[in-house]
Amino acid sequence: MNPPIEIAIDVAAPPSRVFEALTRASELERWFTEKAFVSEAEGRFDFWGRHTPGNPDRDAGRHRLRAFEPDARLAFEWSLRDKDTTVDIALARATRGTSLKLTHDAPKRGATEISIADFWLLSLENLRRFLEEGKAPVLCDYSTMPRGGAELVVDIEASPEAVFRALTHPSDLDRWMTAKSTVEPVVGGRMSFGWPTEGPVRILSIVPNEKLSYSWEHTNDPETLVTWTLEAPNGRRTSTRLTLVHSGFGDRDTEDFRTGWLKHVSWMKALLERGDSWVPPSNLGVGCDA
Repeated sequence: MNPPIEIAIDVAAPPSRVFEALTRASELERWFTEKAFVSEAEGRFDFWGRHTPGNPDRDAGRHRLRAFEPDARLAFEWSLRDKDTTVDIALARATRGTSLKLTHDAPKRGATEISIADFWLLSLENLRRFLEEGKAPVLCDYSTMPRGGAELVVDIEASPEAVFRALTHPSDLDRWMTAKSTVEPVVGGRMSFGWPTEGPVRILSIVPNEKLSYSWEHTNDPETLVTWTLEAPNGRRTSTRLTLVHSGFGDRDTEDFRTGWLKHVSWMKALLERGDSWVPPSNLGVGCDA
């Protein structure tokens, strides 16, 4: 049996407010899902649409409530990969507001399937962004299946200089992406995230505050290419439109890479916009097995 996903995050809002955001359909549609229906009386916790893995329709998005304890606990069933699973979310008062812990017994994923752990890590950062700042979430669109590569565009309220530094300085990278990164910021320079089986290898192009490209190795895949492009919308140097293109996968499904990259870019966005007070959600259980 695959170990469960276990994720913890602190939110600067009281448990009552967090529980409301977790259980009111109109709130869920602002940070989590395209469509939602929640009814304690009917025992339903339904969510569906393009922001849910698999892009389920209304019927496929039906989920049975397992626990509904105001301000304390929410649990529901979720059928994933032809298996019945349970998502359990516990809330507790904390110094900053609420300590949230999510547990999910998701089945092990296939070689190109998305990481459900990544999906939850992205979602819980969106929940915190919504509750603490009232800002729009960074959501994945599962209505299309990417093949051969992954592409995403995210607007960040920080200068291109700050974003470029977050992409190229080990001390910054280690806050949102890696733990022991190495960067030689010249063409041909070595680049590593310190991961055992995948990651960047060598810098192929680097234009300060505008562009960064590097080769990427991943188990069982050919060497691929990661390219970041930075633009200041309308010439404003206080914000950056960041485009990521990860290409070179042939005809392989790349939904797993799209979700993983979006999670990390949402974390970089949070770090740059909130500063040193930001810490990522904690993955207490599996890494990317589920």
